[in-house]
Amino acid sequence: MQETPDQRKIKALELELFNIKKERDGLTFVNQALGYSTRLLSEFHMSLDDKSKLADALDSAKDSGEIKDMYEKFNAAFFNKALNEESADFQWSPGFKENLRQYFAVSLGYDIISEIRDNLPLITAYFALENKLFNTPEGALRKPMTEKLLSDREGMLISMDKIINIINSFNEDS
Repeated sequence: MQETPDQRKIKALELELFNIKKERDGLTFVNQALGYSTRLLSEFHMSLDDKSKLADALDSAKDSGEIKDMYEKFNAAFFNKALNEESADFQWSPGFKENLRQYFAVSLGYDIISEIRDNLPLITAYFALENKLFNTPEGALRKPMTEKLLSDREGMLISMDKIINIINSFNEDS
């Protein structure tokens, strides 16, 4: 049985409709990826590296569900729950925070984060020993701990003053 011209036309139109639907689905998928990436870029300050990771992740997505999952993964990784709604401008990706820290380290001439990180162990060790001393009833065990506390006290106070001065310098600038 031979196809009639109308049947050939119907088949051609069906094929064209199929291709248009396929193209529409592709555009919907790309539009969804663009929407989620735009949303993340508007919600968070990101480093160039973080933006590249986002683009690569969305490019590798196979379907709409993966795109939404990637959005939620990035959002969870970047979102700082300690900030309230008024602090939306301070939602920073880890890479952006690191770039900011490096910027201040270069522009201010010292690295504030490293300074705090270097001083915290002294303070932590001092208070941990003080707590241990408080919970130790035996006098023979308490004596060496007390001597260690007294010898470490000046260093701990210096470390604490450094951290307090860093915090106060930020309060003075604001």
